[in-house]
Amino acid sequence: MTLAAESDRRLARARVVPLARTEGGGNLVARVRAAGGACYAKLRTDARDGAERERWALATLARARDLEVPRVWWSGSARQVVAAAAARDPREPRRIDVGGGALLVMSAVQGKERALLDEDELAAAARALASLHRVRVREGPPLIGGVAAPAMVRFSERCLEQLAHDALLTPRDRAALSALAKSAGRAVAARWWDLDDDTPRALCHGDVRARNLLFTGRGSSTRAALIDFELAGVGDPFIDLVRFTSFAALSRHQELCLLDAYCEATRAQHLDRYFLYRPIAAPFAALAAAQHFAHAVAGRRRAAPGWLEARRPQVEAQLSALLERPVKLARPKTKAFVGVVAIDGAAGSGKSPLARALARRLGVPHLGTGQAYRAAALLALEHDLDPDAPADLARLLRLLARTPMTLSDEGGISVEGAPLSCALETLPVEERVAAWARHPELRAALRPMLDAAVSVRGAVVEGRDIKSVLRPDAVASFYVDIDESARASMVRGRALGEEKRLAAAMRARDRADRTRAAAPAVVPKGAVRLKASADVEALAERMARRLARRGGRA
Repeated sequence: MTLAAESDRRLARARVVPLARTEGGGNLVARVRAAGGACYAKLRTDARDGAERERWALATLARARDLEVPRVWWSGSARQVVAAAAARDPREPRRIDVGGGALLVMSAVQGKERALLDEDELAAAARALASLHRVRVREGPPLIGGVAAPAMVRFSERCLEQLAHDALLTPRDRAALSALAKSAGRAVAARWWDLDDDTPRALCHGDVRARNLLFTGRGSSTRAALIDFELAGVGDPFIDLVRFTSFAALSRHQELCLLDAYCEATRAQHLDRYFLYRPIAAPFAALAAAQHFAHAVAGRRRAAPGWLEARRPQVEAQLSALLERPVKLARPKTKAFVGVVAIDGAAGSGKSPLARALARRLGVPHLGTGQAYRAAALLALEHDLDPDAPADLARLLRLLARTPMTLSDEGGISVEGAPLSCALETLPVEERVAAWARHPELRAALRPMLDAAVSVRGAVVEGRDIKSVLRPDAVASFYVDIDESARASMVRGRALGEEKRLAAAMRARDRADRTRAAAPAVVPKGAVRLKASADVEALAERMARRLARRGGRA
């Protein structure tokens, strides 16, 4: 497997060994052996996650000599990596396409995880945190969950509101948790204003727990390194300490060992701020875990297969310990949307993210028919076929006949069982897909697979001819328009400096699709015309409300 990253020679040709998916399913991690030495590649599975926090934190910590943290070799989106591979060799992208959001390539940090921490390891963790908190920052993203005690109280209240909205808690449990959070908030408020010093502003890790610590050595020579800074931010350093003791469920003796070592390393004279945070720490940790689970249940964040069922008893156990009685999370029964919503539109108009956001709100699959034509164009590229040569068209049809393709429920496509996403958005594919899609023979070859995919009870289907050809019986039809300035903004960062060429290819594709003889792209009769917007979520919300008002019809 080859990882292409033109911005760094060390990664030009690299051997990649995939490792296990991280606990929440939010990252894919691989060990990379490259010319510059061993490193780790960390890929976000959620395309909306740009990993700005982790990049910022590691760049800030690059000057901290007494702290062991990963050093960033290269960072960018998975789309940029695949685009670089396409520029090198158009046949390469499919081999390395793993989808996802941001990609971070970091130096390997020495050490091993230890599930149960002894006194020496707790002391080493405290020293690592002390070194981290000595890095003072003037500005940066605020710590997720609140930069100080009052903000943590407000965060806990928002978590309860989200759980109530998602109907995961019974009214009794919700009332009990609300009372507990308010009691903790009053305890914090009663003492907060007694502190006469300003809240310190330090770089905080935000997710200190055993799995994010790597240890080397034994006894008094034990050293700890911090990894996984995706929740890092600016805040009160004692938040890191109190979250650590809460997440790790340390005993009283272990807690004192940690605090003694931290005070010795920082020369802190008192721990007033730490004990101020303690009342809210347990509710905060449990409610944050429950909110994280709720987002995955509602489809607002991705989760690895099986993660929800594995995580449910853990969240229930945290909430049960908090209330000192059994708590069971409900399994919300939502009324599924019935019917197909068709979204047609111009190339580069943002149909896919818009369809994905709308499908998530309706609780139905998102199907992207254009992926099939892109996959066919990529297959032709891999075999160096010419769309203007009849013999090459016949060969592509034979290849398609023995190459299984399946549209996924998340707007993607799997070819021979392997999902593709970024490879289908590269410039070579964009420049050729219209030339192949104009052939009636190709459209006829793909039609049975597309018909089977869109013959569902409820779905959001996007493409170029959904309402006019594939699903004329769609209960709602939308058409997304885009002007050239908006298109230039949409394609920014997708072609590694070739954005103008990519936008030109999209314009050419629009012209070709409108004038082709077989199923030309048109604005469907009766379609609601929308203007492309960078604020996809707001536009999807307006569409969902319109559907709700009209009983499923636009």
